[in-house]
Amino acid sequence: MADAHAVPDEDAEADADAALVLAEVERFARREIEPRVERPEQPMDAAALAAVIAAADALGLASGEVPTGLGLWEDADGRQTLAILRRLGRASAAAAVALHQRAIARELARRLGLAPQAPVVAIAWGSHGIGRDAAARLLAGAPLVADDVDLLAAVWGRDAARVITSDDGWGELAMPVVDGTGALGWELWPRAALVVSPAPHAHGLDELVTATIVPAGAPRVRIAGDTARTVWSFALGATALAHVAIACGAVARGHALARAYAAQRRQGGVTIDRHDAVRLLLARGTTVLDLVFVAALAASSRAPIDGLGVCAEAMPSLTAAANDALQAFGGLGYMRDTGAEKVVRDVNHLRVLGGSPGELALVTAEWERLHARAA
Repeated sequence: MADAHAVPDEDAEADADAALVLAEVERFARREIEPRVERPEQPMDAAALAAVIAAADALGLASGEVPTGLGLWEDADGRQTLAILRRLGRASAAAAVALHQRAIARELARRLGLAPQAPVVAIAWGSHGIGRDAAARLLAGAPLVADDVDLLAAVWGRDAARVITSDDGWGELAMPVVDGTGALGWELWPRAALVVSPAPHAHGLDELVTATIVPAGAPRVRIAGDTARTVWSFALGATALAHVAIACGAVARGHALARAYAAQRRQGGVTIDRHDAVRLLLARGTTVLDLVFVAALAASSRAPIDGLGVCAEAMPSLTAAANDALQAFGGLGYMRDTGAEKVVRDVNHLRVLGGSPGELALVTAEWERLHARAA
């Protein structure tokens, strides 16, 4: 007989709540995103993407100011957010990136005590990465040498060009700025005080606009000090893990397309999913996805710098897995109407968005060196 006074299993309740959230996200993806991306050779236009963002806002996923329990980056450890982003990334990597940017900007504004006056996006990197090992020293509060200050100013100085890949419906931009002494601050810029120059030939994420951002006025707000550094660390780690989760979703989409094709295409008297070479391509992708996403979930509850390390290790494997799905199609995989080549381009773009794997590994290695010496 069950004990009427037994304490409920909190883990079971949390799992049930998470399942309800993901079921709602599943419905959202099927209803609002997937009908708009049925033709991979015809990416969503600006109006369609705006409709997706508006629907996400109505659901409480991205830009709303009131916590809903569904919102990205509302959960304390980020695990639910990563699961949501993976599902959104399977429907559309570009839509997932846009919603992440809206949500992370909302969370950064909350942590900084800012009050955006228009839809806001955030950028946590410069036009040439994040500043290599000098960025790790800045994040750790370690002494900076003259070369560090020069490098950080070149990447993060107020006059330095930034590159952003986002939807085009934003009105304010939150970005970190390093001054001539090496001090870090966050600034909130109205779009009217920026020169925004679109670059229409981005590699992937076709639905988004890649643009160069150059300040041409003054920021509306500046926040400096330890809070600015802590928030930048969070922004870097969270964005790195977001890109991994979104790429996991995109690769899962590519492999689903490849498996469906391989189950129909016949060669040598059997469907090609019976051929060892094809089976190995698809099995390798499944293994990579399992290992990578588990690593991302584990990193989400640790120090933000761990997100950079996971991203550095995961992205080369994810780009290879995306290419495996394309190879299962043979020559047809390079045609845009199969969807596989778009997955490859989207994942390739995510691989370098916010810092290449090589640079992220340098930042992580320097962070580990500094903290090992401190210990």
